[in-house]
Amino acid sequence: MKALIGAIALLFGSAVLHLWAGGAFEIDVIQMLRTGPQDFEQILFWQAQASRFVMALAIGAALGLSGAVMQEVTQNPIVSPTTLGTAAGAWLALVLAASFMPSLFGVAPHLIAMTGGLLTSAAVLAIAGLNRMGGLHIIIVGMAMNVFLGGIAMVLVLLDTETVRRLFIWGAGDLTQADWRDVIWVAPRLVFILPIALLLTRGLMLLRLGAEQARARGLAVMPFLALSISLAVWSTSAAITTVGLIGFIGMIAPNLARMLGASRSIEVVILSTVLGASALLATDSLPLILDDYVKELVPSGSAAALIGAPVLLLLVFRYGKQLSPFAASAQHDKRVLPSWAWAALGLTLICATIGALLISLDADGVVWWPRSSLVFELRWPRVFAAMGAGMAMGICGVLLQRLLRNPLASPDIVGLTSGATLGVVSLAIYGDMALRQAAIPGALAGAFLAMCLLITINRSASHATAIMILTGIALAAGLDALIQFILSHAGDSGFSLLSWLAGSTAGIQAPQALLLSFTALAFLAICVARHRSLDLIEIGPNTARAAGVSVRKEREVLLGISALLAGLATAIVGPLSFVGLIAPHAAKMLGASRARPQLFMSAGLGAGLMVISDHLGRVLLFPDQLPAGTFASLIGGGYLFGLIVVLRRTE
Repeated sequence: MKALIGAIALLFGSAVLHLWAGGAFEIDVIQMLRTGPQDFEQILFWQAQASRFVMALAIGAALGLSGAVMQEVTQNPIVSPTTLGTAAGAWLALVLAASFMPSLFGVAPHLIAMTGGLLTSAAVLAIAGLNRMGGLHIIIVGMAMNVFLGGIAMVLVLLDTETVRRLFIWGAGDLTQADWRDVIWVAPRLVFILPIALLLTRGLMLLRLGAEQARARGLAVMPFLALSISLAVWSTSAAITTVGLIGFIGMIAPNLARMLGASRSIEVVILSTVLGASALLATDSLPLILDDYVKELVPSGSAAALIGAPVLLLLVFRYGKQLSPFAASAQHDKRVLPSWAWAALGLTLICATIGALLISLDADGVVWWPRSSLVFELRWPRVFAAMGAGMAMGICGVLLQRLLRNPLASPDIVGLTSGATLGVVSLAIYGDMALRQAAIPGALAGAFLAMCLLITINRSASHATAIMILTGIALAAGLDALIQFILSHAGDSGFSLLSWLAGSTAGIQAPQALLLSFTALAFLAICVARHRSLDLIEIGPNTARAAGVSVRKEREVLLGISALLAGLATAIVGPLSFVGLIAPHAAKMLGASRARPQLFMSAGLGAGLMVISDHLGRVLLFPDQLPAGTFASLIGGGYLFGLIVVLRRTE
């Protein structure tokens, strides 16, 4: 009872704050409710602010309930529609429908989003494993799914239909209302979810005992899981269809409920519903307050993410040590890289480079040799830039995976790529600079800032690997929210960055390509010279210290190199996903278990992947082109999910 009173008090306070920010205290609300809106101010408040208040109340409650059900099902306090990938799947389904089936999109958007969310949730649960829902596996798989599906959505944006462009902006999450139509549309789709969730609470309590115990007590576990997840996805899809992506509310609300003292499933569900509404009302008050001070609209989803990311950090430090780490300790592999692997890598790089330089398509078919010297002069810088970016990200991935002792660490997952991207976007838009001028200083500053934040935040946890990887995920989420906020109201300036944001090599000049390639080679040599430290740190910090390695100094120096490589690659080519993840793994699978051969092999594999991705992106959809980074992320996403399945089976 005390917890419920506390939740209602928070809801009342958030409601008062939202109404005040929306101007309710400037009009006679009682008289307006009695007689109806009479003057312009009352009509404006009723149509815009009152409807927005009700929408925030409904959507927040739906997301809070959705997060509570997901967390009770998985027994994982960091699971939510955002971290499970559900929201990304629902969003991508809407983008696909808007692009290829606009008539269906206009008729049944909620069902489209529901289908995408269900398919994504099922995929994440299947890949992570139903018996490991309470650990880090499911979080990392879900966040990786967000990146993978985001890459597909970026492809659709770049193929450029006007509808998809509008959806891209709306994806930042916007509770702005012009009338009551959206409220009337979403209300009947949400009104029944709380009664159904309350009926499920007995089964949720049984699941706390484990699947076997729940089954022994008469619970049909798989049908119950399907029904529970479907209910959560239904409410999430209704919210996304109505107002776009609103993140973190589903994660914050259940944890607040437990902090207030909720222990049983029914208490968590009820309090999460109330607290979800309270949290969204409170976060949506920020855009309303800032509306008087900034010219541009502040998206509600970005405001929620900016508040939610620090909350995720707090939850990481509270629950991180309780969550089972996913291969957090390295397994020392004594395999030797066979000579044929080096020969195959060299042959692949040579063939890929020659093919990318000489072979192309035009209106007459395959062109086996550039028709003019100008074509070659425009093409070789993009090939060398792709090669340099692949090398840089491959080296960066090796450093991060060995230093963090986590096989799923990469520059995009721990936030380095997001930091670099934010630096470039901020400098280009707010500094009114051309992309070429803003790229290198902005990316390097952003990447180093992200790395400094990561190191500083984790010092109190002594760089515990499980906590550090989750901290990186939270940091990336917060930075991505800032990027989305900037792009959502940057207008044509934002759209002009879309090609770079997708990881494009088009238009890269020779000095940039050579700078990136030679820098990657130089830092490859530096890292190879420190291979002993990398090997010992991966085995364990205590072992490294006993061997005379200054673990803290080596870690921070090598993390700084990682930030520089990730920042420079992002500056010149754009944000790259999965390249820094899959290249080190492929190297290890070939037998490069020690740091020195893994660095060489990973750099070569990263270079080959990017050169091939750039070439295929240029010719497969001719005359349209897919950026190399987007193409590589699609390849890397499939590899990642296969990798997690393999790791899960070998544990």
